[in-house]
Amino acid sequence: MTMINRDNLTESVTETLAACRALLDDATTSNPALAKDIRVAIDALSLIDSELQSSEGRPRGQRSAQFMRYVIDEDAQMVMDPELRDKIVKIEDVYARY
Repeated sequence: MTMINRDNLTESVTETLAACRALLDDATTSNPALAKDIRVAIDALSLIDSELQSSEGRPRGQRSAQFMRYVIDEDAQMVMDPELRDKIVKIEDVYARY
C-alpha cells in the first residue's frame, strides 16, 4: 500500500473514491453487505474530498472520522477488502491531522 501523507492526500482521496465507486457498481446487486461498506466509505471520502477542495475546511479538531467509527462499530460484519479498509482509515487519520 502506498504511504499516505499530506503531500499525496488529495490524490489518495481521489483515487480511492474512484475505486470505491467502481466497486459499488458491481456490489450493489451481488453483495449487499459489501455495498453497505462501500457506501459508508464513499460518504466519508466525499466529505473529505469536498473539504479539501473548499477553501473553508473544518478546523482540525472537528474533522470527520465517519469511516473509522463505522469500522469500530461494524468490524465483525464488514466484508470490504481489508487493504482498502485500512487505506481509507489511514486517509481519515492523515486528514484529521492535516
